[in-house]
Amino acid sequence: MSVSPSARSCRWHLFIACAVATVAAGAQQPPGLRLPGIIHKWTPGAQTDGPEISIEEIGRCMGVDLSLQTRVADLQKEQETLEQTRTQVEALAPPIQAESTLLAAENLRLDTMSKQVKAASEDLDRRQAAMSAARPKAKATAEEVRRFNADVEVYNADAAAHNKRVAGLKEEMSKLRPRIDSFNAAAAELNTRVDAFNARNNDFQLAAKRFNDEIAGYANRCAGERTLKK
Repeated sequence: MSVSPSARSCRWHLFIACAVATVAAGAQQPPGLRLPGIIHKWTPGAQTDGPEISIEEIGRCMGVDLSLQTRVADLQKEQETLEQTRTQVEALAPPIQAESTLLAAENLRLDTMSKQVKAASEDLDRRQAAMSAARPKAKATAEEVRRFNADVEVYNADAAAHNKRVAGLKEEMSKLRPRIDSFNAAAAELNTRVDAFNARNNDFQLAAKRFNDEIAGYANRCAGERTLKK
């Protein structure tokens, strides 16, 4: 007779922890960008202070710089959105966890009652069988009949009390069922939102890594002071 929440009901907690850890260790904010400083080469063979760069290369670097600046803004916006989403998802967890605790305690109580009702039912069956075997015969004395009838009255009172307890248990279990269904629906919805968050955050991590790799290449080609080629 025990009633228990769905086995999926605990999944949200583990996934929430995963989501928090992922964002907490998320992509670092991309480094700032700057155009290369230009040093004019006044005389052939003069001492240079940095790698050479051509006018054409400067133009390409400027174009890349503008593109990277736009992508920095997009990545920062996405990171802010992910942080807001994480906060919203985290706020859904405590009420579900609290309801899970209450349902577990209620389920344990009803399960204990169910076992007690089953034991009482088995005891009544044994008593009924014993009374049937001890039913007075035709030659029974009045005292024997009186004692038997007294036992029947006690049995009937116990059976009535037992039936009332069974009815109460069934009613409590029927009331618990909608709470379990509501809990499972809320947990499933949270799982769906966590799955979506994890997928989006994973895409962000990959995009941030690719961007940081591009930043490194850009810095190697364009950043720092350069000497202008003739």
